[in-house]
Amino acid sequence: MKPASRASLLLTGTLVVAAVLTGCRTSPGAAALVGDDRISTETLQSQVQQALADPQAEAALGNDRAAFARTELGRLINNAIVASAAARHHITVSQSKSGPAR
Repeated sequence: MKPASRASLLLTGTLVVAAVLTGCRTSPGAAALVGDDRISTETLQSQVQQALADPQAEAALGNDRAAFARTELGRLINNAIVASAAARHHITVSQSKSGPAR
């Protein structure tokens, strides 16, 4: 198996396990728990408000803010999972390799 395929398989497995485990615990004020990392409701609300400050995003969103918040929470969870897996496996990506920020 190619190293890239192993990394992809590991990442996919980690995402699935983390997604299942995230729903097993609760914490007051937490939008999600990912391992030992806590994504606060304040962080989620801040990210949603920041995204909605863009008129194009708000126009594309329409009235379904709850769906947008769920999508944003999913993004924050995925970021936490990937960052944790990368740290455990000593994987880093330079800014020049990751592409422009969105």
